[in-house]
Amino acid sequence: MSSAEKTYMILIRLANENVTPKHLRENAPLIKAVIEKYSQKDCQLVFTSPDGSTFGWLLNTEQPLGKLKAALYGKTKDTDTSPLFNGDSFLGMELGKDFEGTGFSNGWTWLQHHQR
Repeated sequence: MSSAEKTYMILIRLANENVTPKHLRENAPLIKAVIEKYSQKDCQLVFTSPDGSTFGWLLNTEQPLGKLKAALYGKTKDTDTSPLFNGDSFLGMELGKDFEGTGFSNGWTWLQHHQR
């Protein structure tokens, strides 16, 4: 992780009308691809709700969250897809050096090795 990189947690919740097996099958890989692109694959899926409507990612990136959000909603000139739609929710927050956890072993382990 370079000194300019920041660690973020991103929460995404799909609108009720977008929680269908077809939509999840088609758009979950697109969401993952955008997050991997903006983090240069320095990311980890932390959780997914049982119905697949809500999920959280941890990532390191030098990019501002606004650019990632715009790419997820298809609002950038180099984006040819829009994995998130109107009604879908996005929340991104920067994480500091103090973190603690129980459970969420993928996320907890990732933070221990990737957060500086």
